[in-house]
Amino acid sequence: MYTDKALDLNITYIGSDVEGFAWEYVQEISKRKEFIGNVTVYDVEGKTQEHEELTYSDILEEALSETDFIIIAMQPDLTGNLMQKLAKLSEIATSIKEYCPKAWVINYTNPMNSSLQRLYEGYPGIKVLGCCQEVFGNQNLWDLMLEKSMAKLRECKVS
Repeated sequence: MYTDKALDLNITYIGSDVEGFAWEYVQEISKRKEFIGNVTVYDVEGKTQEHEELTYSDILEEALSETDFIIIAMQPDLTGNLMQKLAKLSEIATSIKEYCPKAWVINYTNPMNSSLQRLYEGYPGIKVLGCCQEVFGNQNLWDLMLEKSMAKLRECKVS
């Protein structure tokens, strides 16, 4: 039976940044009428401001239990905590392997190459997609370039 609703879908947001596009994206998902499921938030720094549509957990394993999708958005700040964030990613990946090995992970953590390497080190079988936010900004540029190219193509006449 077809349905236009996402039924019983569990999403976990793991972040250190409760601002920015990934956090806004998670909040938007939880408010959509098509979404019937649960969004659990685990803030690695414990700074999350609570929103009524979301579930919160201070325990990583609890946040990951029975989840289908994981969104990770941990951004290093200017105090040089990059190595701490990368070490945390290995820990997160090990927990994913133990508590939700079939879950898909969307990683927005920079630097992208290093963060993906740490996730694979923690769980070699992880299903992860690295999505740097610059990709979304460039999408508009690619759309514009394609539109101009198609317009030029339409002007060409075949003889």
